Amino acid sequence: MAETATEAISGNRHFVWVSEIDGEVVAAVGAMAERSFWYERQQCSVMLYYTRVPGEGVKLLRQFGKWVKSRPVIKVAVIELEPESDPRLLKFLSRIGFSRISMNCTYVRGQT
Repeated sequence: MAETATEAISGNRHFVWVSEIDGEVVAAVGAMAERSFWYERQQCSVMLYYTRVPGEGVKLLRQFGKWVKSRPVIKVAVIELEPESDPRLLKFLSRIGFSRISMNCTYVRGQT
């Protein structure tokens, strides 16, 4: 985990931004772009989306969308949402270009 975090933070190939208020981190978005084995170019996957202050996470997601669009090497960018995510977040993501909704079937140990 530490190696992955170091790689994500160490250059501009990946996206790791935080929002802070009075020196305290209140939101973060972390994504890594890697070469795809399915197609040419890269896929960028969000690994972390965290916010404690309304509006701060949205600012970072907006910057993430701009960052993705500024990099032609990225063919696909993916943000996986939890089933109970706020529907307003889905609407916002669609507005900034993340409009293709896909379905994933996931096994989670301990859940029926």
